[in-house]
Amino acid sequence: MNIHWRIAIRQAFQWCHVAPVVANRILAETEMPQIDFVCIYRKRNRARVSKMLGVLPTNARVALWALDEIDAELNAKTIGNGAGQRPELINRLVASFRYEDGRWLIMSDDDVVIRAKQFTLWLRLAVFTGLDLSQPSHLPISRTSWNIGRQRISTFVRIGRWVEQGPLVAFSPRARGTCFPLREDFGMGWGLELGWAALPDKGFRLGIVDAVGMRHYGRVAVDYDRRAQYVFLEKAQAEYGYENIADAQLELNRWSIWQSQPPWNPGLLT
Repeated sequence: MNIHWRIAIRQAFQWCHVAPVVANRILAETEMPQIDFVCIYRKRNRARVSKMLGVLPTNARVALWALDEIDAELNAKTIGNGAGQRPELINRLVASFRYEDGRWLIMSDDDVVIRAKQFTLWLRLAVFTGLDLSQPSHLPISRTSWNIGRQRISTFVRIGRWVEQGPLVAFSPRARGTCFPLREDFGMGWGLELGWAALPDKGFRLGIVDAVGMRHYGRVAVDYDRRAQYVFLEKAQAEYGYENIADAQLELNRWSIWQSQPPWNPGLLT
């Protein structure tokens, strides 16, 4: 079957995805964590950034960086503008927050959208299942570089060694303290995931949340030299001992929708 037809059929059956409904019942007593939100944006994507800001809780702290012109509607949350490498600018945004213990960090691209209820469910699931690094799964119509990020309708959460650095990532307080500042010697950040892949060996949990779906609109690496970034990726692969970035995309366990609880101890990988 043509891949476009498969995507269309999968999207058509999105309405019968029961995982969000069941998960919300299980999470009845799990509260939303306090969050800090960072995003680097281009003015052409200001509408999607505004939509993302609209799903955040009212007590969220926000820091934005404009790569080109500062948008008038986003001005109050934009701390600076100008070109730069992604990790460097993200580090600058994160450092702008006054430290407060217990706050989660959300790192977002400027071309991703997620519904408000889905955003809340994602973070509550991350808290409930003990995820230190996590991201929503990609809907069938979402653009992604890796198939591992595609949504599986039979699971709530898959844990493993892989969480992509975009388009939407959550860091628990302890992961935030470990992963930041981001390394700035990998160009636009290709290969950061290979460093994170070692975190499960140190007691951290990484996961993709299938009960929640996001849509990424943009194509990867259209605003910078893709070929130049392969040099940084090869550097990361050599440093972390991988022949291919896909070798880090390993699943360790999964919480299926027919299981009332995740099959791992929230405090320790099993």
